[in-house]
Amino acid sequence: MPAATAVAAFLIASGFSSHSSPPPAMAEQARQAAPQAAEAREAMQRLSWLAGQWRGTATIMEMSGERELHQSEDVRLKVFDTSLLIEGTGREQGEEGRPGEIVFQAMAVITYDTQADKYALRAITERGAVDARIQVKEKELIWGFDVPGGAGEVRYHIRLDDQGRWHEVGEFSRDGGQTWLKVIEMTLQRQGAPAP
Repeated sequence: MPAATAVAAFLIASGFSSHSSPPPAMAEQARQAAPQAAEAREAMQRLSWLAGQWRGTATIMEMSGERELHQSEDVRLKVFDTSLLIEGTGREQGEEGRPGEIVFQAMAVITYDTQADKYALRAITERGAVDARIQVKEKELIWGFDVPGGAGEVRYHIRLDDQGRWHEVGEFSRDGGQTWLKVIEMTLQRQGAPAP
């Protein structure tokens, strides 16, 4: 029986509902379930600066010119702080400067593979999912992937700037990374703590 099924069966047999809190001893056992959990939590702390609710603008470079969107990024540490969930939403400019219709949604999950001693990032949009290359630095994250069909390569560079803002530049290369074309740039302010 898979571990998740076994836990679910135990909870049902014990009379716990989905609205009940497990006993403290069970919660502690869950945290200690994997010996590598502490190592993964420590690794994810290098990305904890991203956690929070961010709002600002994104400028997209299109064939017809630049297009500005209202951009939000909601970032939370999850699964006992062993993974990072990022949810991004881009909206058209609405009336009186308010956010309008949603035109872009994406999600990414970052984890740390203790066996391979490296981070992993899976990005998801309505077009599908991609497993990306990722590089973690101090207050900086660089990730990217090859476009399916050999059309080129995409990379994103996120950093915390001197004013404490999320600054991100997305670029595209057709020639194996020799030259890069900027396709998106965003600057976001932290609006609040991450949602639970």
